[in-house]
Amino acid sequence: MKTVLITGAGSGFGLEVAMRLSEKGFDVIAAVEIYAQVQTLKRQAAARGVSLRVEKLDVTNEGDRRKALAWGVEILVNNAGVLEGGSVVDIPAANMRREFGVTPRNGKNCTLRADQGAWSKVSTWESRQDPAIRAV
Repeated sequence: MKTVLITGAGSGFGLEVAMRLSEKGFDVIAAVEIYAQVQTLKRQAAARGVSLRVEKLDVTNEGDRRKALAWGVEILVNNAGVLEGGSVVDIPAANMRREFGVTPRNGKNCTLRADQGAWSKVSTWESRQDPAIRAV
């Protein structure tokens, strides 16, 4: 089965996709932003009876992205994103820069690296539109 890297797999859509693909027999590398999420995700996978390889991958960190190239990934699901709640007027400029550093540029940064490694690429938006992937 193919090896799938899912960024932002610590919660939400990325978490569920990681679990379901693993249930379907894919070799899933579930990437989370910080080390504290690694053990939590491993426990969640064990409770659900699935096997996940959980890796720390901060998509804004060049070293982390470079490290991921050696993971034998065949399919990349760009899902990492950061969003601070509240009114935009109340969000400090530094926090906004961080959000835009992760969310829009995540796909570009990971995909540029993926092209060098010949990975297939699936963005979160594309996966929501594709009936074959949506069915997973």
